[in-house]
Amino acid sequence: VMDAVLPGMNGQELVDQFETDPETASIPLVVLGTQEELDELDVNGFATLTKPFALPQLHAAIEHAVTVRLAGATS
Repeated sequence: VMDAVLPGMNGQELVDQFETDPETASIPLVVLGTQEELDELDVNGFATLTKPFALPQLHAAIEHAVTVRLAGATS
């Protein structure tokens, strides 16, 4: 779970690192941000969640991200 806005690095840089590094490419990622922040990112299939959100929404986003990554790892 990461915020779209990070100190010293923008969210796109971290998403790109996750996607291109073989050691992290299979890790589920949920990106949190305002709609405007998320619209600026190319999250490449990673899950997103718009702020503000309720805890059940976060749980659902994490569960979905894990399910999608696990399905991709077995196909």
